[in-house]
Amino acid sequence: MTNDVKIERAKAPKKRKIASLDKKKARAGWIFILPFLIGFILVYFPIVVDSIKLSFMDYDEKTSEVIFVGFQNYGDAFFNEPKFVQALLGGLSQMVLDIPSILIFSLFMAVLLNQKMAGRAFFRAILFVPVIISTGIMEVINAKDINMGAVEGGIDDGSGGMGGGVIGDNDLDWVFDWLFGNMKIGGELSGYVVDMVNNIFNIVNRSGVQLLIFLSGLQSISPAIYESCQIDGASAWETFWKITFPM
Repeated sequence: MTNDVKIERAKAPKKRKIASLDKKKARAGWIFILPFLIGFILVYFPIVVDSIKLSFMDYDEKTSEVIFVGFQNYGDAFFNEPKFVQALLGGLSQMVLDIPSILIFSLFMAVLLNQKMAGRAFFRAILFVPVIISTGIMEVINAKDINMGAVEGGIDDGSGGMGGGVIGDNDLDWVFDWLFGNMKIGGELSGYVVDMVNNIFNIVNRSGVQLLIFLSGLQSISPAIYESCQIDGASAWETFWKITFPM
C-alpha cells in the first residue's frame, strides 16, 4: 500500500508557483529599463570611468606618452586657472536657478495637460518635441547662435550662455520691482523671476522629460479621490495641495 502511494505521488504533476501581481510588475519594470541598463553598462559607464582615469593623467608631447600626475590637474584648475573657477561657479549658480524653474514649469504644465480638453495629446507632443530635436541639428544651430553673440560683443556670464535676454536691466525690471514691492516681497524674488523669463527658452527645452514624469504621476491618482473631495466641498486649491501635490 505504501509503495502504491509513493508511485502516485511521483506521477502527480508538480504545482507551478503563480507569481504575484507585484512580482509581475517588477519583472515588467526590469524589461522596460533593460535597454537603458544595457546602454549604460556598455556605453556610458566605461566613458565615465575613462574620464575619471584621464583626469589624473597628463600627455607628454616629447615622448608622446600618458603620464600619471595624481591631483595635479585638479590643483592647476582650481588654483592656477581663475577662468575655470569662474565658469564652475557660473554653471552651479545657473543650475540652482534652472532646476527649480524646470520643476515648477513642468508641474504647472502637467497639471494643465492632465485636464480634459480638446487637443490634449497634441499639446503634450508639442512640449516633448524639443527633447527629441535638442540632440540634433537644433542644438548645433543654438550653439552657433551663442558663438555669434560672443563675436558681436555679448557678455559671457561664465555658464556657457550669453548675458542679456528678454528682459534687460533697464527695460522691465522696474515693473517687477514695483509689483513685488506692493506685495511686500524682497528684491531677491524679483531678480529670480527676471532670470526665469530671460531663460524661458532653455526651461521649455529641458522640461519635456520631467513633464512626462509628472503626467504619469498625476494619472496614477484615482479619480474617486477627486470625486470625494468635490463631495466634501474642497476647493481646487485645497485639492491640489492636499491630494495632487503629495500623491
